Amino acid sequence: MNITDIMKKDFIKIKKDTPVKDVAKLFLEKKEDFALVVDDDNNLLGIITETDLIFQEKKVHIPTFFTFLDSMIFFENMSRLNEEIKKISASKAEELMTEDLITVSPSATIDEVATIMVEKKLYHIPVVENNKPVGVITKEGLLLAYLER
Repeated sequence: MNITDIMKKDFIKIKKDTPVKDVAKLFLEKKEDFALVVDDDNNLLGIITETDLIFQEKKVHIPTFFTFLDSMIFFENMSRLNEEIKKISASKAEELMTEDLITVSPSATIDEVATIMVEKKLYHIPVVENNKPVGVITKEGLLLAYLER
C-alpha cells in the first residue's frame, strides 16, 4: 500500500485572505478539522487546524519578568508572546496559518509518514508535488493502512 492509497484527496483549500470566521464555518459545514492555504497558482502556503481556531480563545500567557535599573528583564522568550498575540488577534487565514510545514512527496512510504507524524506530533501532513498539494495524510488514513495489513 502506498500513501497515495490512504491520503485524503478531497480537502479544504482556502486563500490567505480568507476571513478566520469563514474558515470556522467551513470546518463545521464540511466536518473537517484542517484546511490548506494556497495561493492563486495552487502553491501550498500553510495550514490551519481546529486547534489554531481554538487558540484564539486562549488566555494570553504573560511572561515572567523583573525590573532592574528601570529595565524589564524577561525570563522567557518574547517571540512566543508575540506569536500568541498574532494568532489570538488574527482575522485572516495568513495571520493564523502555520507556514513552516512538514510535507511529504507522493513517493513517501507509510512507515516514513507514520514516523514523522509520531515524532513531530502532527495530525495532518500535506502530500505535495511541485509545491502543489495533491493530498493530506491524516491519523485516520494511517489507521486505515494499519487495518489493511
